[in-house]
Amino acid sequence: MAGNTRDSAALGLQFGADSVVNGTAVAKPAARRIAGSNLRSYEAATVITIAKALTL
Repeated sequence: MAGNTRDSAALGLQFGADSVVNGTAVAKPAARRIAGSNLRSYEAATVITIAKALTL
């Protein structure tokens, strides 16, 4: 389904859904720790696509 909104919408229609949500997420440790603590920081990026199943 990745990148194909039409296929996602068709799948949603097949299962009686109003919409289908597709997405990816990537997280990785940031270069530095938070000063004076044992905590770490992370960087994250997300991409989300929502396809309405009723608009084929």
